[in-house]
Amino acid sequence: MPGSTDDAQYTVHHLGGESTFAVNQTMGGGTWIYLGHFLFRPGEQPVVTLTNRSRQAGRIVTADAVKVGGGYGNVARSVSDSLRRPGVEYAEETSGYPRFCEGARYWLQWAGFDPKVYTPKENADDYKDDYMSRAHWVNALMGGSSGCPTARGCGFRSTWRWPSIPMRACGSTTRPSARWASSIPARTRGRFEGAVPTATARAT
Repeated sequence: MPGSTDDAQYTVHHLGGESTFAVNQTMGGGTWIYLGHFLFRPGEQPVVTLTNRSRQAGRIVTADAVKVGGGYGNVARSVSDSLRRPGVEYAEETSGYPRFCEGARYWLQWAGFDPKVYTPKENADDYKDDYMSRAHWVNALMGGSSGCPTARGCGFRSTWRWPSIPMRACGSTTRPSARWASSIPARTRGRFEGAVPTATARAT
């Protein structure tokens, strides 16, 4: 969003105290921004807060969600056509594993990325989709940035190394169940997994 701040102040309230982060909101709009792993006590509590303070007055601070924990895989898949036996019925099933144990292909689908990103083999080969989708994901993130100015994407600059971070697809609204308001108390039992910039307030 034009006029966004480059130092949105997020504070994570955890067992070890508070950790504050300055997030550059001039790039990566609509994506999950990883803040780290933190331990929380059980029960309802404030987890993340965002202030509209900035070192430059008049800048825009945006927010719409916090994601706590990674959850379990929820992309149901079946045996590919090339491996099916005649007369055998195959059910679609989830892996039953935590999402971080699954491949990139399933995470990118869950996160709401375009099928061209997560299944370059058009659902014919999940194994190849898994490793091929990673490059497509980076291109989708960097599109519109100085590293990839003519491509369409999220506009992340190429100053970061390959991350292992949860991100929501640019402009995606396909995962409402994973989006929690950033200032409400959340029931937590483990670790914090990220925060997203995107409602609007003016920095003061």
